[in-house]
Amino acid sequence: MAKKITNKLISLPQDVSIDRVVDHPHSLEIFISCPDTDQLCPVCGSRNCVIKDSGRSLTVRHVSVAGKGSFLSFHVPRLLCKQCGASFSKRPYFVHPSMKLSATAFLAACVSLTGTHSIRDIAIDKGLPEHQVLSVLCSVEFHKPDSLPRTLCNDEFKGSYDPDSHLWNVNRYHSNISDGSN
Repeated sequence: MAKKITNKLISLPQDVSIDRVVDHPHSLEIFISCPDTDQLCPVCGSRNCVIKDSGRSLTVRHVSVAGKGSFLSFHVPRLLCKQCGASFSKRPYFVHPSMKLSATAFLAACVSLTGTHSIRDIAIDKGLPEHQVLSVLCSVEFHKPDSLPRTLCNDEFKGSYDPDSHLWNVNRYHSNISDGSN
């Protein structure tokens, strides 16, 4: 029962078990064990895969826990497909496929990006670095609108310059496009 509550509090799937937690000054490192599940071969789709070698440890960012950024650390075995001979790493379902980010953290960043907060504010709130929030924004595909509003407003402005943020050094001028009727 305590496992289910703990996993829910830190937004982990129920089938993951927490081995230990290391409290660093600015973050938490959560060591977890992933469940053994069948993995499909990404090349041929076969389930006839065996463990090739011991694999490696993987650390991904997770949502902030108790006001601190957090990391999930776990073991990822290498698998070998007996059907086609392909070798690949077993990737847990709760990790984003192309970023070193948990799916929960990816979704939390996506939801926050729909609001009116800056990338820096979202990064601080979610315990993620700014470049990772920007990667989440760039990975989202926006569909072409069916129609444009009757009144279209465009406002160009100079963003505040911050020498610590490489984004402002490149993109000092910004544009805001909005629906003038609404």
